[in-house]
Amino acid sequence: MRKTTFMILLIMALLISGCGKSVEKPFLMPHLPQPIAHERAIITPAGQGSEGLIISELASKLYISNRFWRKVRGQDLSDRYDCIIISLGMSHRGMDRLGVTLPEEKERLVSLAADAQKRGMAVVVVSMSRQRRYQGTDEIAKAIAPFIDYYLIIGDANHDNFFSRLAAAGGVPITVVKDFDRAKTPINSIFR
Repeated sequence: MRKTTFMILLIMALLISGCGKSVEKPFLMPHLPQPIAHERAIITPAGQGSEGLIISELASKLYISNRFWRKVRGQDLSDRYDCIIISLGMSHRGMDRLGVTLPEEKERLVSLAADAQKRGMAVVVVSMSRQRRYQGTDEIAKAIAPFIDYYLIIGDANHDNFFSRLAAAGGVPITVVKDFDRAKTPINSIFR
């Protein structure tokens, strides 16, 4: 009777713990163990939302030299910078104001990320929206995924594990933090 009870409990414990799952997990960490860039970064929005300005302001408060550049392209890159931070956040109003369509924005960012990778620059994606409201954000994230070196997700933009899956597929580290204050250490870890 004891053996049977023990076996039933053991089987239930294994089933509950999910021992049989073969889902590849992302390389989730609180911050990077070593820097992937130096002190100079270009910060550009993907989707022309205001999130890029917020990331630029945070970087400035952390004494990280950066330039916020709304429409930077691959040919604009120079040896002065060694990191591109792409801040995901769609703003149809912002794109309309600049006369940019989603396909044009996607093409700009894919070209930028590819050129940055060729130059040996670190390419970082930051998403800080509560939830990804527009499908265009996901389209852009998928398109630039092959060039990304690090994902920093602030808030619950990863509520459906979208970024975790992208990071796992690319073998790229990802940090997910609950709020903006907790993003300081991961942003610092990119450079120091």
